[in-house]
Amino acid sequence: MWVAVPALLVVGALGFATTAAAAPRIVFHSQISPAGLWAMQTDGGGPHSFLAGADGADFSADGTKLTYQVGGSVACQVDNAGQIKVANADGSGVVAIGSGGCNPRISPDGTRVAYIGPFSNGIPAPVLVASVSDPTHPHQILPYANCINFVNTTYLTYPNRQSVCNNDQTLDWVDNSNLVVSGYQNGLWVLPAAGGDPHPILTGVERSSDWYNGLSVSPDGATIAGYPLSQSAAAFVLATVPAAGAGRSGFSTRSRATALTHTSTRNGRRTARPSPSSTSPPVAR
Repeated sequence: MWVAVPALLVVGALGFATTAAAAPRIVFHSQISPAGLWAMQTDGGGPHSFLAGADGADFSADGTKLTYQVGGSVACQVDNAGQIKVANADGSGVVAIGSGGCNPRISPDGTRVAYIGPFSNGIPAPVLVASVSDPTHPHQILPYANCINFVNTTYLTYPNRQSVCNNDQTLDWVDNSNLVVSGYQNGLWVLPAAGGDPHPILTGVERSSDWYNGLSVSPDGATIAGYPLSQSAAAFVLATVPAAGAGRSGFSTRSRATALTHTSTRNGRRTARPSPSSTSPPVAR
């Protein structure tokens, strides 16, 4: 199960940042000097600086790699991008990814990093994917030349459909081959990490839901959880959605009070992490 720890990222025994020989630990962001990522034992003991100046940590599924951001805003204010980095789970072997961005997410197998890039040639919020083995040459998958034409002709009645092409705010890996992204009041879309056409997974009024508070995908890739602005509820709700879409017109929701109980601050946003293939309330990663 996933354990709720406000403003902390639980790793180790719960499936993050561990190897067979590694002890479970909690990694969290702190303003205590030196500000950055800190680590401590799961009982709260032994807090210590882990990566000074870092924020927005995301670990690979096997716990051997992590990505994080140094500087800028992890909340994806794209005019204030930071430096994306990837490293071994113990913080060693640091490699810079691309030339700046925010909201980095590492693929389950730890081989690629997806992130929101800075403004580029007048294009806001491009989605970039970089190979850890070739970190200086990220590949832009959104927008691409035919994106707006594709969504305009394929999803003619979809609200704010062009936003997925040029105004993405957050993302995560569904599996090693696919990403889920969300633009301004644009719901959720899935597309290949290698590049290709995006397809929406929500129907009804929630096609206009806004996920700028962040989203996360369960380790098995079956469920997406987050804290979106729901159009049907006219409020922020803790929500779970099948990653396959399954024709859903709404969310499995909880009240705001429950959402605050079960969410944590991650990458500068309030977000949640769902249990694998679970219909029970998702709790914080």
